[in-house]
Amino acid sequence: MLGAILGDIAGSQLEFANNRKKPEVLFTEDSFTTDDTLMTVASFKAAFSRNAGGADLEEVFLRETIRAVLLHPGAGWGLSFLSWIRGIVGENGITVQNLHKKEGIRYRPNGSAGNGSAMRVSPIPYLSSSLEETKELTHRITRVTHDHPYSYKAAECVSTSIYLALEGKTREEIKKNILSYYPEVEGMTYEKLNRGYRYTELARDTVPQAMACFLESKDFEDALSMAVSIGGDADTLGAITGGPAEAFYGWTEEEARSHWGSFITRLEERPGIRWTTRSS
Repeated sequence: MLGAILGDIAGSQLEFANNRKKPEVLFTEDSFTTDDTLMTVASFKAAFSRNAGGADLEEVFLRETIRAVLLHPGAGWGLSFLSWIRGIVGENGITVQNLHKKEGIRYRPNGSAGNGSAMRVSPIPYLSSSLEETKELTHRITRVTHDHPYSYKAAECVSTSIYLALEGKTREEIKKNILSYYPEVEGMTYEKLNRGYRYTELARDTVPQAMACFLESKDFEDALSMAVSIGGDADTLGAITGGPAEAFYGWTEEEARSHWGSFITRLEERPGIRWTTRSS
């Protein structure tokens, strides 16, 4: 989960910059967390609540998503997504103060095909006991906000790749899994993406590119450097790439604090945000 958050931070200033150069420094004092981090945290809270107390996964995820939008309206939400959430808030008379009291929140799943479906699923494999459970929980969380075939496919590709990395699978084994979702990744290289990739917010045109960056990388930092320098939706590419990169390369909480301490401290000071990590 922390890998996705760090990927979000690394790409935060480059989202609309059409950046084609690997950053000399991944994080600066001007880096920040975006909606990608908030949604990753919402996924973690939903999956953790389900495991800890049997809470309804979809309900917790929806509530945490609404809470994130209400508390952080300027976090970089997509306009259509923001409109969808505001519709739910208005229809149900929800405020920050009464959200925890509301029962049976009425909503219709959002049919988005956007890449937001894939950038927030990294916590799920850490809280799943099998590959099949990873797929099930990914599908259930995706359905709430991105009820579209492209979104299911993208989210599942990311979450299952993370699960396999946590299980100690090799790069080639993880690549085989990725290719089962997106065969076109076989022909993707960082050099080609750096030259010809263009900004998009569609899941089908973001996840393959992020997975290609992960597969070509030599370590966690290299994976993020590539993801945020192919001229695309940099924070989301960073978040998607950071999930499997963390699980595959592995590092401890202590190492993360030592290397990126100032940013973790700033993240912990954000209202309503908690984070966790586990070495692979």
